[in-house]
Amino acid sequence: MRHAENQALLRYWHTLRAGRPCPLRAEIDPRHMLCNISHLFILEDLGGGNIRFRLAGSALTHLFWMELRGMPLSAILTQPASESLREVVSETLAEPGVASVTLRRTDERGRTGFDVWELALLPLRSDRGAVDRLIGALHPLDAAAAELVAPPLVFATDEIEITPV
Repeated sequence: MRHAENQALLRYWHTLRAGRPCPLRAEIDPRHMLCNISHLFILEDLGGGNIRFRLAGSALTHLFWMELRGMPLSAILTQPASESLREVVSETLAEPGVASVTLRRTDERGRTGFDVWELALLPLRSDRGAVDRLIGALHPLDAAAAELVAPPLVFATDEIEITPV
């Protein structure tokens, strides 16, 4: 992970994990995080490729000009990126592992090459015992990029790295 906020989230996650494959969703406490929680989200894998935002921070609501809670992850991705991210989520939850995905913003015609963002995905165990949630964060790798964004904000995948725990 390259972005300092994503690195801080990863350190927090490792602290909660305490040698286990992943922490429980119930253990997440924003008061103890040393990262900007407005860029955080929690995803839930409902099965069959249906991945939804359970929670999304205020910075993400501002970036996408909509409340992401309840929306599918595919709402912020191009079709090919959506398929790639479904595979990343599946692998990250199955291993479990930690995923870092570099995204490129696309224009209204689907062309990439614009600003680069980093998506962090870290698995969580639900209260039911299944590893079916992810805590994550989305940050621009160039701080000025977030100020230049106008809707619709849609991403294509650039680089994907999954590190088994």
